[in-house]
Amino acid sequence: MWAEATGMEIFSMASITGKYRILFVCRGNTCRSPMAEAWFRELCRREDVSPVEVKSVGLCTMSGGVQAPVRVVLMEEGVDIGNFSSSPLTVERVKNADLVVAMTRQQRQMIVDLVPEAADKAQTLLSFAGRDGDIDDPYGGDTYAYRLCLQAMKPAMRALLDNVRQR
Repeated sequence: MWAEATGMEIFSMASITGKYRILFVCRGNTCRSPMAEAWFRELCRREDVSPVEVKSVGLCTMSGGVQAPVRVVLMEEGVDIGNFSSSPLTVERVKNADLVVAMTRQQRQMIVDLVPEAADKAQTLLSFAGRDGDIDDPYGGDTYAYRLCLQAMKPAMRALLDNVRQR
């Protein structure tokens, strides 16, 4: 578990709510983090991992839903994102999460700058797969770019699922 790896004791909202709360974060909450939210929620459902609450937010959001290719790519995977609406990152959402998962190292740093006490629970998605790097933003790309983005996220989300199972 990432908390054990750092040797840090972390206050967990799960002890209060009964649910382990994961917050995925990207820039606009229209591409990567909604895909991660929908796919990870589906992965938890398929693997019968509960109780887990999964949400996503963006650092610079505008009102609206996901980019059209997100729906296409998720539907190809048998995942319906439903009536998703973008949400902004807030201090309260970070504090209420047990784990905050950013798509890039820069986004993780922005989260920590906003909420310094979240440093131990803010991680990059690829860190769960033992990699130091970023999930590229497919914004403005074609459906193929979004497929590649989801494929890049899947191994790390599988590792994250294994991490959640161990908690």
